[in-house]
Amino acid sequence: MPSSRAARIALLAVAVLLGLLILCQFVLPPLAERSIRGKVDDVATVEDVEVKAFPAVKLLWKHADKAEVRLGEVRASTAKFADLVDEASGVKEVDVTADRAQIGDAQLTRAEFHKDGDDLVGTGFMSEDAILAALPLGFRVKPVRTDNGQLIVRGSPGILGGAVGVEGRVVTQDGAIIVNPENIPLVGGLVDYTVFTDSRISVDSVTARTIGRNYLITARGKLN
Repeated sequence: MPSSRAARIALLAVAVLLGLLILCQFVLPPLAERSIRGKVDDVATVEDVEVKAFPAVKLLWKHADKAEVRLGEVRASTAKFADLVDEASGVKEVDVTADRAQIGDAQLTRAEFHKDGDDLVGTGFMSEDAILAALPLGFRVKPVRTDNGQLIVRGSPGILGGAVGVEGRVVTQDGAIIVNPENIPLVGGLVDYTVFTDSRISVDSVTARTIGRNYLITARGKLN
């Protein structure tokens, strides 16, 4: 009798545990989706969010297998963008698409962001006007061509007293995206302009490809 009662209690405990796990599988993903909407709806129009996690109980510790987010328009500072990426560190895969995105001064269309573990990839189309707007007013430039996948701009940094014809490359340096003027002896490093930098994200490469009158920009990096 005692052993039979203990077996019944054990089976009941297992049944309750399984029931809770099944309940979590149905309840927690929608709650996580609602949480994501709450975090981004102040900077974006959210069209759809889907979270996948098995077992779903891992969501209680902010871990998930995959999150897919579809946005209409995004307007966020670079710091806010880094905040959102950092908060998604516990999600193994993240796929975000946006019709239009303005991150800091960079204006992109058909933007996509992908996270796989700590690997990050962002793509988007930029017009010549958008590239001009992403650079400071004192750096009067326009994109002129791509060279081995790097975007080349031409203009006159104010520090050089209006010298015409200075060219610069959009490159990465120490995890940041910068415009690095070329063929300027001694003072080249003084006129570098930082487009994006954040200690939580290390950008490894930025490439550009001409498609029609726009440029397809691709940035790859890692979450620190």
